[in-house]
Amino acid sequence: MKKMFLRVYSLIAVVLLLITITILISSDYIMRNTIDDFTTGLFYGPMNELANELHSSDDQCWESIVAAFNVKYAYPVSLVILEELDLSTGEKKQLEYGAIIHKLFQRKTYKQITGTTFVIAVGAVNRFGIWQKFLMFDVISLLMGFALAVYIWLRPINNSFSKLIIAADKLGNGEFSTRVHINDNSAFNKLANTFNLMAKQLELSVTTYQGLIGSISHELRSPLSRLVFGIEMFQRTSSLEVDNNYFNNIIKDVKELEYLVSELMAYARFDPNISHLDLTPLAINSWIAALLEKETNNLTKATLTWTIPESLPPLIVLFNEKALQRALDNLIRNAFKYAASLIHLRLEKAHNTIYIHVDNDGATILKEDRIRVFDAFVRLDNQPFQYTEGHGLGLAIVQNIITQHNGMVEVTDSALNGTCFTISLPMQNHMDSLR
Repeated sequence: MKKMFLRVYSLIAVVLLLITITILISSDYIMRNTIDDFTTGLFYGPMNELANELHSSDDQCWESIVAAFNVKYAYPVSLVILEELDLSTGEKKQLEYGAIIHKLFQRKTYKQITGTTFVIAVGAVNRFGIWQKFLMFDVISLLMGFALAVYIWLRPINNSFSKLIIAADKLGNGEFSTRVHINDNSAFNKLANTFNLMAKQLELSVTTYQGLIGSISHELRSPLSRLVFGIEMFQRTSSLEVDNNYFNNIIKDVKELEYLVSELMAYARFDPNISHLDLTPLAINSWIAALLEKETNNLTKATLTWTIPESLPPLIVLFNEKALQRALDNLIRNAFKYAASLIHLRLEKAHNTIYIHVDNDGATILKEDRIRVFDAFVRLDNQPFQYTEGHGLGLAIVQNIITQHNGMVEVTDSALNGTCFTISLPMQNHMDSLR
């Protein structure tokens, strides 16, 4: 607060002082007539009084009269001979006619004593005159008032900065629940909201990854324990048939670990908080049709059908081919696990959004589980959806991928009396895709 106040106030004070000095220096030229009139009026009474007193007194007493006048008068007074003055002929004539002459640059004011060649000289009068003193007083008062205004203005700013600094320190020390509370009228309200959003996302990320660490440890423990057990039993047995059985189990456990590591790497790779996908504008209807032709060859338990209306024009969507293929592949294979006999994919367009529905005729998911099903390592408690294989990362990977496409994925009941997973993606304006 002190540094901010001093910097702002010092800058403004320097500017005001420069303006004041400029006014004072230029005042001799700009306000010369005003100063002459002001000074003449200021000295008119005292100088006439002294001139009349000297005129009526013996010249032998003039020195004592002037000395007495100097005691009570604020400016030095002296007597000089008219011819010795550095005045023009016109100015000397004015003095002879009784006028009072003020010489700005000499800083003196003159008044001739009637009937003599002597002139009363007052000065030198400081060029930094009375009106300029008032000006400086006004400037100093202005600076002091401005200092108070700057302090009042900076105080709430300092309070807001202090709150942000304290919150940032707490956040840096691991207190991720820290939030900044600033008045809605504050200029830093938007900054505080941005900080709070960042802190919220950071807290969510840390909480999520802490949960992931625990889940990963749990998922790794089972195959590792089986692997260690198999190796120990393999060492103890001498039967070839038993050896082969343990050996096959070891290979199976190693493959499960390999699959888990692969899924974890995919989950991290598609995490929107860690990486960002390169998206390309493509016609998604023809792309999905070509993809489904390949998927059909890999499914045996259930029949995969699809509906992609031929009347639809090319639907341009920004997407990453490999990532979206992974998401659709996960949904189709998930449907394959739980379908009774049929999987159906539908492509629809509504307004500026593309909808990809993946239906199956298996069991439905309870409404209270439809959001949780996309969390990593989640296995549902209802029997039809307990995973017989896998680690609960497939749908979490789908959500990460679709989030990076600025889309959404959700679960509803299917027209096939099973479950429907729906991906919604924003369409790309055709003109934008040409840029």
